[in-house]
Amino acid sequence: MMPVALATMVRLLNHKSGFVQHQAAADLLDRGGFRPPERHQHAVVGKVEVDIRLTDD
Repeated sequence: MMPVALATMVRLLNHKSGFVQHQAAADLLDRGGFRPPERHQHAVVGKVEVDIRLTDD
């Protein structure tokens, strides 16, 4: 069934709805190994100090 499924996705690239075209293209690219990098959230543990001097002293 893979060839049928792939043909369906390719056909959807020409759908009248731009949203459907976008989703089909994104899905094909994702499955082809062109997925965007995953986002990572980094936490900083500890203390951060900022020293701002507004004079020339």
